[in-house]
Amino acid sequence: MAKKAMKIKRYRSVSGAGRKRGSVVVRLLVLLLLAGVIFAIGWFGASRCIDAITEFWYTHISVSRPAQEDPVQPADDSTVTGSSETEPESRPEPPAETEPVTDDAGTWGEVALSALNTEETLRTALSVLSQSGADHAVLTLKDDRGYVYYDSGVEMAADAVRAQADIALFVRLCDEYGLAPCARLEVFRDPLTAYARRDAAVHFEREGVLWLDTSAELGGKPWLNPYSADARSYAAALAQELAAAGMTDILFSGVQFPSGYALEFCYYGESAAQLSRTDCLRECVAMLHSAAEQAGANAWFIWPADAALSGTDVSMVYGDGPAALGAQRILLEVQAVRNAEGILQLPEADAAALSDFAAAAGEKGTQRFALDLGALAADPALENSWLQAAQAAGFTHFEKTLP
Repeated sequence: MAKKAMKIKRYRSVSGAGRKRGSVVVRLLVLLLLAGVIFAIGWFGASRCIDAITEFWYTHISVSRPAQEDPVQPADDSTVTGSSETEPESRPEPPAETEPVTDDAGTWGEVALSALNTEETLRTALSVLSQSGADHAVLTLKDDRGYVYYDSGVEMAADAVRAQADIALFVRLCDEYGLAPCARLEVFRDPLTAYARRDAAVHFEREGVLWLDTSAELGGKPWLNPYSADARSYAAALAQELAAAGMTDILFSGVQFPSGYALEFCYYGESAAQLSRTDCLRECVAMLHSAAEQAGANAWFIWPADAALSGTDVSMVYGDGPAALGAQRILLEVQAVRNAEGILQLPEADAAALSDFAAAAGEKGTQRFALDLGALAADPALENSWLQAAQAAGFTHFEKTLP
């Protein structure tokens, strides 16, 4: 009798279907976990990433860019304040004879760090300044990011150096072209040092939490504390170092309390209850002035003209105001404002306010006044009205805007 054919049942792989579905679920869970970890890292590290990207840009691209990629042309206002129409066909020669620059009056022009890439680009920049009639060349060597742009030996600057400008070359060539070499230093607006030295920074309501000038999501930055002895000494040490290197003038900017949001929550330490903001800034001005003068340089203090002249309440930032702080030399920077068409231009000059400011500052010991109208393409009539008002008020030093 023939055997009945056996029906063979076929099943899906025992080791496949069930475990495959389980494997998919596990993988999904792992992916979700990884996504959560990446999100957390991004959320808490976003500000650090932004700082790192900024540092890379200014270290490797913007400041330290090779000279052939960022040539200094007389017609390029990235090198000096203003421009010129023709490029010298040969190496610019210094004037045959130069008179010593005095403190009685002066005209200043700014030199960009990129001009120090080579001796030739620096000579070009200084030649343009000299031919324009300027007698002071200003180089920013510490900015409001906290970066220091020369090889400083000051301990607190050890991690802040981002480019090494040749200060000796700058001083030597300025002398050849009849220019007084000047250094600009930002003082308390310094997020880099505030993060590194939290004990010298402004805190939020109490010690331990850094105050930021806006929200962290919007890129808020901490500030150094004007009451901090270390913060003050840092700026003083840089000034002395640069004066010893041959800088004839040190321009201090950012000598103020923080500006921004939530100023009422700024915590400056216990000493703030014993010393008013005005007296604190007076002490800072006196210390920085003494540091520069003892090393043989003139000390200037830069403040925005709107804070000095507007008459609005600036007590949270400047105490009784820039005129009350006892600076012997003051430079006012006039910032551009947008007109009805949205175009940036100089505000209207206020001759009475300038005169009142000069008189009030003079009573506190100010002996020299300077005015900076910026490098924007200003209305010539507005520019002239500011210059005339400033001269009438006793201003003797002016920022040079090249045609």
